[in-house]
Amino acid sequence: MAMALETNKTVHRLDLYSNDIGTEGATAIAKALETNVTVFSLFLGWNDIGMEGTKAMIKALEKNKTLQTLELSSDDFGHEDFAAITKSFLMWRIGRLMEENNCQASRKSSK
Repeated sequence: MAMALETNKTVHRLDLYSNDIGTEGATAIAKALETNVTVFSLFLGWNDIGMEGTKAMIKALEKNKTLQTLELSSDDFGHEDFAAITKSFLMWRIGRLMEENNCQASRKSSK
């Protein structure tokens, strides 16, 4: 699955809910997400991805520019991991908003 994500050009929503992916699978998917530009929604709930899988997702969110929804319900991670994911996702969204506003400001000033 992870290798397919690296070359994916068509899948926008991926639902892997309750598939026993575990830490190793989550880490592989996270690595693929670092370069994937087509998946907007990823559902990984009930996969027991653990702390290491969660950390891999955090790292992927720092590099991925397209993911908008990441669902991790009932996965095995603590409050600190959840806070780190939330922070990474919010920082990414803020960065995207700033990029969009700078582009609009540049267009206005060039007229």
